[in-house]
Amino acid sequence: MHRRALAGQLKFGIPFGVELDAENRWVKLASIMPWEKIDELYAQNFESDSGEVAKSSRLAFAALYIQNRLDITDVETVDQIRETPSMQYFCGFESYTTQKPFDSSLMVHFRKRISAEMIKEISEMAYGFITLPLLMKHLPWNKIQNGIASNLAVGDGEIADRHIGSESPATAKHG
Repeated sequence: MHRRALAGQLKFGIPFGVELDAENRWVKLASIMPWEKIDELYAQNFESDSGEVAKSSRLAFAALYIQNRLDITDVETVDQIRETPSMQYFCGFESYTTQKPFDSSLMVHFRKRISAEMIKEISEMAYGFITLPLLMKHLPWNKIQNGIASNLAVGDGEIADRHIGSESPATAKHG
């Protein structure tokens, strides 16, 4: 059974008065991901309103995204999410927890419900929103004129890391 996710994330609590870094790549990604579209696509996998409630679309998508982006195993994905507040925020948690978010065996179910094509489509939607203007701003004009920018994949991880990673777009190295 699937329950519609609430739009947006209003808060995230971390103990000891610590706040998330707004420049963290996972925090930035959380703000540009089309979570409502993800939930809409994810909901198509559920035919019944009965049975056990599935993990949220945001958690399922974010876990697969983290796994694919970092090229890690199912077990390592769960451990990374458990250990990293910014990843928990990206996954839609309301507060930091040291508990396992789910058993690593659920990654198999997430992959059945969220295809690689869906991850690519959603990534292109998110990155297309943020990286095309940044590419235009940060690539040398002669490269854009020569068509090199048109050969770059909008959802490419290196481009995303350059603009969503720890460096701000204004300080990112061109290259």
